[in-house]
Amino acid sequence: MLSFFKLRRKPSPMLECVSKCEQGLVRKDNQDSFFIDPRSHVFAVADGMGGAQGGAEASSIVCKALSRAAAGCSNSFAKLMKRSADAISLANTEIREFAAAHSFRQMGSTLVAMFVSPENPSEAVIAHVGDSRAYRLRAGALELLTHDHTIAGEISRRSSCRALADELSIAAGVLSHILTRAVGIENNVSPDWRKIEIHPGDLYLFCSDGVYDMADARDLERILGSQTSLEDKAAALERTILERGAHDNYTFILVKAV
Repeated sequence: MLSFFKLRRKPSPMLECVSKCEQGLVRKDNQDSFFIDPRSHVFAVADGMGGAQGGAEASSIVCKALSRAAAGCSNSFAKLMKRSADAISLANTEIREFAAAHSFRQMGSTLVAMFVSPENPSEAVIAHVGDSRAYRLRAGALELLTHDHTIAGEISRRSSCRALADELSIAAGVLSHILTRAVGIENNVSPDWRKIEIHPGDLYLFCSDGVYDMADARDLERILGSQTSLEDKAAALERTILERGAHDNYTFILVKAV
């Protein structure tokens, strides 16, 4: 079932939100988690790794840490950002301690999150680690707001050589999901932070790789740009994922500024 609600904040824009988190058609468990705080306007998607229990626990640790951070921060953006940054670091430590206690190897979680300022609702910050993504549809054009922390993604960003980029595209199936950063993998975690401006009419998609592996950029632009309700867009996106096989867990949050 899709969850839908409107988040009212003055001054505008008002935010509408739809979320979905499912196991998919192939995996035996769901290692994704998500978190939405309607008071502090925090939206987060986490994709766990490290086996059934390890992955599910890792993504849950990340979302619970952000939930604790968001509590009581509905009136101060500076406080929210400070507590959220600390929460991600704390989640990193908690995951490593859990992995050590249960003899899990390579237990960790991706994270993509948006934090909206209570003082200026047109101002927001996106944080991300790993290969969960944030997209924005503005004036009919889809833009990827994050970059994947994967081997393929890192080399592609650092390479100015067209021939190397072409070779990487051939190996993308192997390299595209080998993470270079995740919460819990190293002693310290280094999220990327990006300040953005929210415009009325913007539509944001936060998702795990189980979404964009099944629905590419053209699919996303077509679905999100359709003249339909937010719930219908979400239903169309899920339908596409399922029609393509839903090989992985899939989680997404759609946020529209109206």
